[in-house]
Amino acid sequence: MKRLLISFENVRVGKKLALGFGLVLLLSVAVAVCGIKNLNDISVRAEKISQLKAITDQFALARDARMQYVKTHDEKFIAANEESLKQVDGKIASLQTYPWRGEQLQMLQTLPGAMQGYREKRAETVSETRKRESIVGALVLTREEADVTRLAQSYTQDPATVGTANALNEISKHLTGVAVRVKLLELQNTEEAQQALVGFIAESIQLMDAIKPQLSAADVNALTEVERSVTGKQESAQAYLASYLAEEQATKELAKSGAVLTTASSSLFQEELKATHSDINQAILWMSLITVAAILLSMATAFIITRQITTPLSATLRVAQQIARGDLRADLHTSRRDELGELMQAVGEMNDDLRRIIGDIRSGVSQVSHASAEIAAGNNDLS
Repeated sequence: MKRLLISFENVRVGKKLALGFGLVLLLSVAVAVCGIKNLNDISVRAEKISQLKAITDQFALARDARMQYVKTHDEKFIAANEESLKQVDGKIASLQTYPWRGEQLQMLQTLPGAMQGYREKRAETVSETRKRESIVGALVLTREEADVTRLAQSYTQDPATVGTANALNEISKHLTGVAVRVKLLELQNTEEAQQALVGFIAESIQLMDAIKPQLSAADVNALTEVERSVTGKQESAQAYLASYLAEEQATKELAKSGAVLTTASSSLFQEELKATHSDINQAILWMSLITVAAILLSMATAFIITRQITTPLSATLRVAQQIARGDLRADLHTSRRDELGELMQAVGEMNDDLRRIIGDIRSGVSQVSHASAEIAAGNNDLS
């Protein structure tokens, strides 16, 4: 340390000042760089948080749209669901451009797969919903009911066939009851409701078979055509519950894919939020430490440079004041090689030269006095 101070003493004053100001400037730059770096890190994390929040919000909108489709079977809600999923895709692609830690990157890489699985299962649920709508549409017996009603009316004219007319009207009521049980099946979606519907259709077919012996050949053919149509609808009714169960299973798988997406995005959101707070605290700590270090080093540098300038100036001033008072006994020497060292050496040499000149003058005066004395003595002798 002592050697370093001695070496620093020999540095020119201009360089000392430049080094001092340069050190202060360097520390200021360090504070600025630290602040900029941490602010940039915080900015990146804030953007990540914004994207993750957008994923959660858009997926919530997609989920709401799908639920509306389940309730209404309106295709516009599937379009809205897909639009929200596209927004989620864009956010995921944007997140993949940012730097992540290993485990975070693995979590992020699961999101595209979860989105693909969600879309596949959503397509299955939509397909099964459309299939059930088709089944329900096929179970409409309006035409068949009208045909049986017309047959019943043709037998009400003759009192002998009133019983046949009543039996046909009972069949018509059964066909009307099928529509009620279809509604119950849509509401309950249970095997019991499906069996009740199938059983009611079977009863209607049995009633038609039982009434045929009382009908004319032409009416038997007409009723047989109705029976054939109702039998086909009975097969459709049996496929309804299988479609519902398939949709329910697809919905469960869809929910799993959605859970993967929301869990991963929520976890990343919480981690980034926590990391942001940590970055803020770290930025405050580092900037405070560097600022304190800059202040201390600046004060130390100012003290050293001031001391190295004022100390030799004070010594030189004291010698100059002694010379001004006529005291040439001072001895000023230094090993410094800077401007102040040169000044001290110049003043010391001037003091030495003045002392030598005055000594020479004193010696000359003594010699002159001695010569004058000798001349005076010679004059006395001559007298």
